[in-house]
Amino acid sequence: MIHKLTDRFLKDVIERHAKEIISAILSQRGFRVLSTQLDKEIIYNAIFAGEPFLMPLVPLLAELVAKPDLTVLYRQHELISAEKDAKRRAEMLLYSVAFGKKHFRSRLVDKIFANLLQENLNMIKEFKAVAETPVIREIIQEEVEKQVQERVEKQVQEQVEKRETFALQEALLDVLAIRFGKENGKVRRMVLAVNNPKKLKVMHRKALKAKSLDPIIASLQKA
Repeated sequence: MIHKLTDRFLKDVIERHAKEIISAILSQRGFRVLSTQLDKEIIYNAIFAGEPFLMPLVPLLAELVAKPDLTVLYRQHELISAEKDAKRRAEMLLYSVAFGKKHFRSRLVDKIFANLLQENLNMIKEFKAVAETPVIREIIQEEVEKQVQERVEKQVQEQVEKRETFALQEALLDVLAIRFGKENGKVRRMVLAVNNPKKLKVMHRKALKAKSLDPIIASLQKA
């Protein structure tokens, strides 16, 4: 169960050094503030519980746990929805979405915050400058680079798979031509229509043992 902070001294320490805490989170340094070692779990629980003076740190919830889950996003949604100040709500929303996309798929984050984004659209437009701050710009840049890298890797993998498939198709056609005579145009079209490498390998082994072309054609028709 999560309890709100009752230790006034700890509240004062966190409140006085909020900027240092944010800096520590972003730079992944320790949470040593003056002589006090602040526990990530204590800060996380306090924010999650809705401590009013920690509401500006709501967007950083996901940064305070090793493996954030969807509970974090849904709780952020609740806390942001409860914020009465329109400007602060828009700012919290923008930062929560930006930080959330460091840990979750962009579509998922957008879906969870969709209604808030729509409801606060006008105010968000006034906060376009937020996206130009160094922190958000860095996050966006990292996300763009990540997506580009994933796209490149996917394209490379697709090319490798296409080349492998083509090589297997040609190997099967060669075996059929050697074993059963001149290449049949219809059979060639059927072979080239098979794009599954595993199926092509199975057919290649069958072609090596088949006594006639009929069972191969039957397999191609089922593929």
